[in-house]
Formats: sequence, C-alpha cells, structure tokens
Amino acid sequence: MHLDAFPVEPEPDILDRSAAAVSHLLSDARAAIVRLDAEIADKQDQRRRAKIIVEAFAPVLPKLDDGYDAADDARKSYEVAVEAKRVRGDKHWPKRGSDKAENQAGAA
Repeated sequence: MHLDAFPVEPEPDILDRSAAAVSHLLSDARAAIVRLDAEIADKQDQRRRAKIIVEAFAPVLPKLDDGYDAADDARKSYEVAVEAKRVRGDKHWPKRGSDKAENQAGAA
C-alpha cells in the first residue's frame, strides 16, 4: 500500500511530555544554581571589602570626633619622617625651630 511508505509518528504521550517538562525544570534549576553561586561569591566579596573598611576606619572616628587637627598631625608626621632621615645619616635635613636657632647661636 502506498501509505506504508510514509510512517506517521505517534503523538507524544503523557510520559514523553512529562520527561520533557522534568528535563526543562532540571535545566532551569541548574542554571539558577550557577547564577546564585556567582551572586553569593559577589556578595561575599562585597562583605569582605566592607568589613576591611569598617576595621580600618572605626578606630579613626573617635579621634576625629575629639577635635582632630590635620595640620598638627601633618607637622608631627613630617618631623618623624625628617628625624628618621637624620638618624639614617642624611645631611640635607636641617634642624627646625629652636634646634636651628641654637645651632646658629652656637656657630656665632
């Protein structure tokens, strides 16, 4: 017969449709796991950076609230750096303030 040359595929039954639905569900769930793992890693990195900032700046805040003087801090930092250079043996860092006046008076 002529119709035997053209086989007709049967309609998918309930098991075929269920298998396709489960396969689609698993695919979506696996993709969600990958996406969520990436989001978790990003959030953990953000948390780590925020924690570093808190640990670094929390001790500074009370000093700022107590009337921190940036100019005084800069002067003291400069003096410490210059003294370290003098101790190291650098000769081009002259004494400042009263030490300089005393050195000039002694030379006269």
